[in-house]
Amino acid sequence: MLGELVIMPEQETETFTYFPPDLTVQGADGTIVLAVKVRTRLIHKEAEVLEQLASYLQFMKEKHNKNIPYAMFVDRQKINIYSWSEGPLSAPLLTLETSVVLGEYDPEYKQTDQQISEYYAETLIEAWLKDLIDEWQSENPPYKVELKEQGILKRLKQSVGSVIL
Repeated sequence: MLGELVIMPEQETETFTYFPPDLTVQGADGTIVLAVKVRTRLIHKEAEVLEQLASYLQFMKEKHNKNIPYAMFVDRQKINIYSWSEGPLSAPLLTLETSVVLGEYDPEYKQTDQQISEYYAETLIEAWLKDLIDEWQSENPPYKVELKEQGILKRLKQSVGSVIL
């Protein structure tokens, strides 16, 4: 199932300024299970991106009563997955190699720290998430075992929804 393309600029409300995620995994009921930020350019500082992602999660919880249990930050070297209930994103539950994931869906990106556009990286991350949920390409997508051990895979598969850009 292809996701919908939605342009999400910076949003302001009475008390929040937040930057929506690049991707979300949503259940059939519209519940967001995972919010993803992808930043492959070296100019982005991880701490700032995590702060933006946490502010979005907090906004969704406080203003829309929607608790998003997981957040993911992707850069050229690593994919950090966080469990979230409130406050800043701290220690990741999992740290995965970006090149292992991207290289599964485009062999050009099997090398660590390969330059890639953010849009294309989002597309490959979307393919991986859909593969984890639906196993459309592989019965064993990258890091399936690690995600299963943390309970994340079960939540993604329960979503049976869509990955939205």
